[in-house]
Amino acid sequence: MEGLTPALLDGARSLVRFSNIQAGDNVIIFVDRPNDDALAVRAIEMAVDEVGAVPVTIRAKEWAMRFDEPPRPIEWALKGADFVIDQSGSLNPKGHYMSVAMKEYGITHIMNEAKTAEVLASEYVRFPGELLFAIAFRVTQKIVKAKRLRVTTPKGTDIAMGIHPRRIGSNSTFDPKGRPDTETSPGTKRPFPGLAIGIHPEDPVSSVVVAESIYPGLNPPQVILEEPLQIVIEDHWATDISGGCADWVKEMLVKKGDEN
Repeated sequence: MEGLTPALLDGARSLVRFSNIQAGDNVIIFVDRPNDDALAVRAIEMAVDEVGAVPVTIRAKEWAMRFDEPPRPIEWALKGADFVIDQSGSLNPKGHYMSVAMKEYGITHIMNEAKTAEVLASEYVRFPGELLFAIAFRVTQKIVKAKRLRVTTPKGTDIAMGIHPRRIGSNSTFDPKGRPDTETSPGTKRPFPGLAIGIHPEDPVSSVVVAESIYPGLNPPQVILEEPLQIVIEDHWATDISGGCADWVKEMLVKKGDEN
């Protein structure tokens, strides 16, 4: 299949290793319509097959994650799987049907955040999981001791904020105290590739944020931006949006946003 590069296949293998998928496991690869990247799905199928597990790809129309239940055939399919690799924005890990699948059927829910071939082939995705955890450990150890945080990047991001340990979250690859979460037993959920820290500012923030990529689950025109997107923030409010995909962001805010 044209486009199945060595980097893409290595990214898919990294996902399978992270998930701890073993020979004989039954693996659902669930894809909804906005995230149906044929190259990424094919690479994951091949990586699952390589370790002797059984890949079964299910494609479906998307639904509202927070409010809607999935089609019944998907619920039934979850009963027979050991893992579900979630290539969607529809499966709700906190929904009743996923709770039943994890706690009663023992399925492991892998929330793949590298949903496109472009991201799945990136160097970030192909980093060893141990290295990502080591980076997260060192960063969080510094953050939880601080009262103020400033982040800058070569592209122009410059954001400063007050912080408090109680307002620091993680994506389950680690916790704010730096303790590893390597749980891969049945009935768990894990985001791939991990390494994300959520911080709620303690005071008003004025800053410039320059983004080089957009979350693929939003179905943007581009995931990796040819031109960086710049957002100027004054006292928590975005006062100027310019650069790559700026018109798309503004249109999305009009259609989906509110006065805040």
